[in-house]
Amino acid sequence: LLPILAGQNFSVEVIGEGALLNTPFTHLLELLTRSGADVTSAPADCLPFKVAPAAIQKVSGELPGSPSSRLVSSAVLLCLYAEQKSEFKGRIAIDAQTKRLFAAFGVLVSGSEQLTVMPSALVGADVDLPSDLQQVIWSTLLAVLLPGSSLQIDDVSTVGRGQLLFDLLPRMGVHVGWLSEP
Repeated sequence: LLPILAGQNFSVEVIGEGALLNTPFTHLLELLTRSGADVTSAPADCLPFKVAPAAIQKVSGELPGSPSSRLVSSAVLLCLYAEQKSEFKGRIAIDAQTKRLFAAFGVLVSGSEQLTVMPSALVGADVDLPSDLQQVIWSTLLAVLLPGSSLQIDDVSTVGRGQLLFDLLPRMGVHVGWLSEP
């Protein structure tokens, strides 16, 4: 979520509770600041974060820290706000399913451990996803980025982390409607 917020033209504060308050986000914050994002954090790179509008530059070089698929996906999302091609080394390959998901929305990611992302306007898409909360979160975030998007999600539990996501979306201005009781 932080790479998406870093590319917006409004300021926001991201807060958390419980264990999140003591979780360092050092590598993600380094990625964001290297790309020109205006993000400040509490001591030890923990929440809360303050994000202000900034001109996002291309992601380049080697991603900070140890290999993480979340950091690679965050870098791809951050690339959407750069006005030029980004090339970076993630030290782990991005999986084909994640590449297909990004491609469905018009985000072209090429390469394996050395990734290239071309910035482009997002496009709407009909995407069938497995009942995998991680994939649902990414598709929901991509749909939120594209004004006028409509996303239908079937057979995914709204318990736990899923409920947190669906509670957060209306606060971000997203209309969430339920076809049946969650």
